[in-house]
Amino acid sequence: MNHRNAFEAVDRTFRDLMRSSTPSLEEKVFGGKSIVLGSDFRQTLPVVPKGSRETIVDASISRSYLWSHCRIFKLSINMRLQSENLNSLEIEKVDKLRKWILDLGNGNLPTISTCGEQEPTWIKIPDDYLLQPKNDPIKSIVEWVYPDLQRKYVDLNYLRERCILTPRNDCVEKLNSYIISAIQGESHIYLSADILSQTSGGSDIQDVSPPLEFLNTMIISGLPNHKLELKLGVPIMLIRNINQRFGLCNGTRLIVTKLGVKFIQAKVITGNNIGRIFNINRIVLTSDDPKTSFTITRVQLPIRICFAMTINKSQGQTLRHVGIYLPRPVFSHGQLYVAVSRTSSHYGLKILIDHKDDEQPGYTQNIVYKEVFNNLP
Repeated sequence: MNHRNAFEAVDRTFRDLMRSSTPSLEEKVFGGKSIVLGSDFRQTLPVVPKGSRETIVDASISRSYLWSHCRIFKLSINMRLQSENLNSLEIEKVDKLRKWILDLGNGNLPTISTCGEQEPTWIKIPDDYLLQPKNDPIKSIVEWVYPDLQRKYVDLNYLRERCILTPRNDCVEKLNSYIISAIQGESHIYLSADILSQTSGGSDIQDVSPPLEFLNTMIISGLPNHKLELKLGVPIMLIRNINQRFGLCNGTRLIVTKLGVKFIQAKVITGNNIGRIFNINRIVLTSDDPKTSFTITRVQLPIRICFAMTINKSQGQTLRHVGIYLPRPVFSHGQLYVAVSRTSSHYGLKILIDHKDDEQPGYTQNIVYKEVFNNLP
C-alpha cells in the first residue's frame, strides 16, 4: 500500500466534506480538522511490488506535500520493555536492550560487508541474544520458545506470550508443521475450494494458467493455505477482518476449542475480548498476484496457524518470549527492528542464525534506508 497516496486521499476527502458545510475551510489542510497519525519509520515501509529502494521510500508519508504541515511529537520510552519490580542489575539489562534496539532501528550499529556489497549491512548480534543452533536449528528454536510444549500448549497464557518470528512464509510453514506434528491429538484437515479466473489484457493473448492441483501447493500472500491441518488447542491468527465490533480483526490471535465439519470454534487470546469464544466459518477470499495474469478465489477459513509467523505479520504484537529464526537474513528495511522490538522482557529475546559456510557466525543483515529519516527533526 502506498502510504503517501492514502495520506493525500484522506486530505482530499476531508476538504470535500467541508466544502458544503464550511466552504471557508475547504482550502485548509484536512478541511481544517486535526488529524492524529502514529508511525515509526524504523519499522517496515510500504510494500511496493518490484519497487526500487527509491520508490519504496517515496511511498512513505514523509515524502508527501502534506508533511510540512505536520507537527511532530517524538515518543522516547520503549513501553513494551518493562522495568518495574526489577533489581538494579535487571534494570541495567533492560536499558542495554532498549538502547541496542534503538541503535539497530536507526542503523547506528557497526556494520561489515560481505560478498562484495556496496553498502555494509551485516551486524553482530550480542551474545546475550544469540541462540546456538546445535545440530537441529528448528528443534533448538522451538524448544527455547515453547519449553514443555506437550503439557502446556493448551494454556491460554502460555501461548499468548510467545511466538517464533521469521522473515519468509516458507519458513513459517516448516516451523508450524514441525510443531503440529509434535503435538498429541487427532488432526482435522480443512481443504479449500479454489477458482481460477483470467485477468489478462486482451482476448488475442493466450495465457497458459497453472492447473489447480499446482496452485493448491502454493503459499499465496494474503490467502490461507489450501490445506489447513488443525488440532484442539492450536494457536491461530486471523488474516482478514471478520467482525471489528468484537475485535475479530486481521492479526487477532486465538486458540482452537472445537473442530467442526466446515467451521471451527476458537477462543480469543489477544486484544480486548480475551476469553470470548467465536465460531469461524469459511469465507470467500481473492488474491490478485501482480506477477501473474490470473486471479485466485479461495473459499477457506481465514486463518493461519501461528506457533510461528512472519516478521511483517507480527507488527503490533507484544510478546514476552520472542524467538527469531533466521535461516536466511531479513530482506527489507526495518524487518529486524520489528522482530526484536516485539519483546516485553530483557530475557525474552533469542535470535537463531542458521549461517552458511561463507558467513561469519553471529552476524546477520540489518537493512536500514537511512534516507527515510531525512525529513524528521
